[in-house]
Amino acid sequence: MAPDIGRRLCVALIIAIPGMALAQSKCFVGSYSVAWLSGCIETMSGCRGYGAWTACHEQALKMADAELNRNYGLLLDVTPVAADVGPTREEIVRVQRGWIRWRDEWCNFEASANSGRWVESRDYLRNACVLEATKERSTYIRNYYLTIKERP
Repeated sequence: MAPDIGRRLCVALIIAIPGMALAQSKCFVGSYSVAWLSGCIETMSGCRGYGAWTACHEQALKMADAELNRNYGLLLDVTPVAADVGPTREEIVRVQRGWIRWRDEWCNFEASANSGRWVESRDYLRNACVLEATKERSTYIRNYYLTIKERP
């Protein structure tokens, strides 16, 4: 990785995802067995299905993405275009775009690191990671929106 890209990624981690920069949450943290990981993913998504990315999981990801976009829109609605204190709308957009790039790279890494040589397993783990990260990001943005909306 080029030093400049690595530096930008590091800055994005520090700014965009304070809760996730230090440790990934529920399913993708620490050491675990494949059975435990599958169970965690199923519990998180509310879907059953070992080793396959089911229609239920796809629907859960669509719903999580829609919720993230809804919360992001709410945040942009209350974020000033120019601000003396706090982030501007442009900064929020830039950070969110950086987070999406980070999420995709992180989930590709997690899936590769934990799937062995099985493409189906790698795809399943990547999608599960994207689902988990998207849900967490949505909660983070919602909480940030609630904080900003109360500002005078």
